[in-house]
Amino acid sequence: MNRGNLAMILAYTRQDTPFTAKLIGIATLVYIFMPIDIIPDVIPLAGWLDDILIGYQLTNWAQSFVPEPIMDECRAEARIKAKQIRNWLIGLATVFVVFAIIMMFLLWKLAEWFFGLF
Repeated sequence: MNRGNLAMILAYTRQDTPFTAKLIGIATLVYIFMPIDIIPDVIPLAGWLDDILIGYQLTNWAQSFVPEPIMDECRAEARIKAKQIRNWLIGLATVFVVFAIIMMFLLWKLAEWFFGLF
């Protein structure tokens, strides 16, 4: 996750963030997940590209309503949380790989026992 996006998420959760910024953030999420778009999502590249571009512009617009001291605090907190999220994802990927290796070994042994192939 981008630290700028994480900082905006943290800013939305604060009480001192202006209501206008929160409203634009909600409108952004509604537009991105709404099935009716300017360009429908069933059109492979263009449908997704308009969601990305409009979402990016709306997020930047919402960020302009958040006072700079609040954004500075949220950016500092986002740096810390981004490291925590990264470490958590690395741990999750490690567990997944170990689980996949164990499952492949067990399936191989099961096939060996059941079919006597190997």
